[in-house]
Amino acid sequence: MDEFDDLPIIELDSEDGPVPERVPNRVPRRRAVLVGVAIALLAGAIVAVVAGHAHHARARSSATIVLPPPASATTQPVDRVDPEAEFVSEMGVVAPRGAWAINTLGVALTSDGLKWRNITPPGFGNPVQSTSALAVLDARHAWIATNVPEPTIWRTSDGGHVWQPTHVSLCSGSCGPVVGLDFLDARNGWAAVVGENGGGALAVTDDGGTTWRGLGATPFLGPIHFADTQHGWATSRIQPGSIFRTDDGGSTWSSVARADPGATPIGSPVFVGAHTVVAASVTSDQRVLVEQSTDGGRAWATVHAPDAGPHDPYAGVTATSASEWMLSDGARLYLTRDAGAHWTTLRPTHTRLVSVAFASRTDGWVQADVPDCGRPIGGCIDQYLYGTVDGGRTWTLRSPTAGITANRLP
Repeated sequence: MDEFDDLPIIELDSEDGPVPERVPNRVPRRRAVLVGVAIALLAGAIVAVVAGHAHHARARSSATIVLPPPASATTQPVDRVDPEAEFVSEMGVVAPRGAWAINTLGVALTSDGLKWRNITPPGFGNPVQSTSALAVLDARHAWIATNVPEPTIWRTSDGGHVWQPTHVSLCSGSCGPVVGLDFLDARNGWAAVVGENGGGALAVTDDGGTTWRGLGATPFLGPIHFADTQHGWATSRIQPGSIFRTDDGGSTWSSVARADPGATPIGSPVFVGAHTVVAASVTSDQRVLVEQSTDGGRAWATVHAPDAGPHDPYAGVTATSASEWMLSDGARLYLTRDAGAHWTTLRPTHTRLVSVAFASRTDGWVQADVPDCGRPIGGCIDQYLYGTVDGGRTWTLRSPTAGITANRLP
């Protein structure tokens, strides 16, 4: 039995209705032959029409998904809601079915989507305010950067039971806060920091974060992602939507021009391997556009998301491969497995999607407002996590609150 079989889930009916029961074929053999010939002759005449309808249905298929409300869901005014109890400020996936989440009570980690553990390093009074960057490699290895009281990178190799801090300078001179962390494996990692003159700087480690070596200034200040020890990507918080790449391990960086310079970037680009980048933008007529490059940013292909309306500030795109994308405009979730040739539109009931992350085509997470929160403008202060193991067809509440409050480590 699958470990998720006993979870309460909401099933969706097929758009085509229930599957009809199979009945035995009782047509006599000779008659069956004549019928078969007739069908064969007619097939050529109708195949184009059938194919056209099938293509249209796949391109615009849609369904409504139900996010089951938490037992403690509240519609109270903001000043009467305890944000420490429910609010999830940030989340990310840990393959194959795991995730991490941060709220004011701690940093939580799950490897199976069911049981959460508090892995907060010691001395974190409020992880939402203290955590400046985080990298989770697997269920055992994680790195958390904090700037309180000074820039520090904490590392663990036993799932958060023991943490060790690194207080050394992360670049050639004095460095500011850590704004990005990425680890390729248990030893090789990179840290993006605020440099001496307020710009970006980069440091590298080959011993799991015990020691760091400065690589110098960077033309960006923001998150980083490395595909291997030589090829990496970066984005800038100072220049939203800008993309940079390196082919020498981070020593030098070059700017990557996006497909439509006139479109407004939304969310953060997603990097798949050493050469593929997927990004979302909104055009001047408020249509959501997905841009993809598979050659390091030299050439781009653009695809419009079907039925996408005005973008939400939380909209963004994620990807598990060069052809499998998940796009959110806040009100809907769009899924494609063929780089935008066909889309499936999922409409959550009475809530807004804040962020979306998938570890595979079947396993994913969404961060969403409390269903029926009664606050359509600005959303709710409470936000929960929901998980799926069937590609988004059904979702289960998997917020880490109970695990954080009940299983907090000493």
